[in-house]
Amino acid sequence: MVQVKLSELQLRRPRQWGACWVACGLWDLLQLDTFWASRLPPSRKGTRGLNVLKTLVAYRLIDPGSEWRLHRHWFDHSAMGDLLGEDFAIAHSHTLYRCLDHLVEHKKALFSHLQERWRILFDARFEILLYDLTSTYFECDPPEHGKRKFGYSRMALS
Repeated sequence: MVQVKLSELQLRRPRQWGACWVACGLWDLLQLDTFWASRLPPSRKGTRGLNVLKTLVAYRLIDPGSEWRLHRHWFDHSAMGDLLGEDFAIAHSHTLYRCLDHLVEHKKALFSHLQERWRILFDARFEILLYDLTSTYFECDPPEHGKRKFGYSRMALS
């Protein structure tokens, strides 16, 4: 038996842990380390592009926003650094943007890899796989002022 004095309990540096762990699990299930390892080698400074990309992908899944917001807020409030064994260097805004620049040339190969993983994981049979990755958002203070309005649907008929 362990006794805990709740009056002396302190919470220090709380972070989003569970969702980050699930995102890393999905990454592993899709075998994205295997796909990206040779395509995103470490930089000359030793920054691991693979971990930068994992951070970007987890952020998009968990709490989508701009790279600037990831850099300024999200990384410090998530457990990605702990899970990847990385420090804040992978969340510098210029590092995030530079990583994104390297992805475009591998787009077709990535789609083929993901299609194959989908087929294997779900025993899926398909001739065409359609998905929509388009999204538009912007951030402003205070919320609901200016051009940003909640409630807009791309599916709404005009």
